[in-house]
Amino acid sequence: THEYALQTILNLDDNNKKLFGLKREEAIMYCLFNMNYCEKSKFTWIFNELYGNCFSFNQYPEILFSPIANTRIGFRALLYTGNLHNSKYNIFPDEESGLRIFIFNQTKYPFIQNPIHIKSGTN
Repeated sequence: THEYALQTILNLDDNNKKLFGLKREEAIMYCLFNMNYCEKSKFTWIFNELYGNCFSFNQYPEILFSPIANTRIGFRALLYTGNLHNSKYNIFPDEESGLRIFIFNQTKYPFIQNPIHIKSGTN
């Protein structure tokens, strides 16, 4: 059942949890911050019981600031949403598969609330 499989994943160590779902290198095609390319290593991995592999950018202790917020300055990213029919990434594929984007206070642990949902296969 889904519950048994999820409980099995939750009992794994972090290195094995990372094997389920997209990896940082696969999910983040590229990103820009203040019009400069940002390294994928700037994304912190977090495992969430509901969403699996999560990646946080610009989180404490190294907090980056943008002098202006507009469509060219600040944070921009090209993300891979996965393929709904690729079992490598979706062990329980359904219409809710894909990415969730959360915006949160970077000085605190991410509290997942009001996500922006991007379905698998979205261009």
